[in-house]
Amino acid sequence: MITRSGLAALAALAAVSAALSACASEEPDNQPPQPLWTINETQNLLKIASDDTILWNGEQATPEQLRELLAETVTMDPEPRLRFEPDIEASYELSAQVLRVIKESGVTKFGFVGNEKYRVPEPAEN
Repeated sequence: MITRSGLAALAALAAVSAALSACASEEPDNQPPQPLWTINETQNLLKIASDDTILWNGEQATPEQLRELLAETVTMDPEPRLRFEPDIEASYELSAQVLRVIKESGVTKFGFVGNEKYRVPEPAEN
């Protein structure tokens, strides 16, 4: 036969057990996850890969995440340079969309890089 005090002790033990289970499923130190992207103080590389993946300094980003990254860069003093390198196989539509995002962000230090690898050499003169 379980007494009232024994029942109360079981209820308290169940409550403690439930609280411990809830804590175990939370983040270890309750810190928000750190963003994957780093913003370099002098220059950042924005690529569009052949599979239409947007890469910020080598890390995948969505157009919305790109907007956030660019918004942060324009507040930096001095503003870091943004280097844009779409792959030759990247879709024109995505490249144009990313260029619109860049323009809307207000980035002032911008340049294309890697274009020289697509240059067709002129024939040699005889």
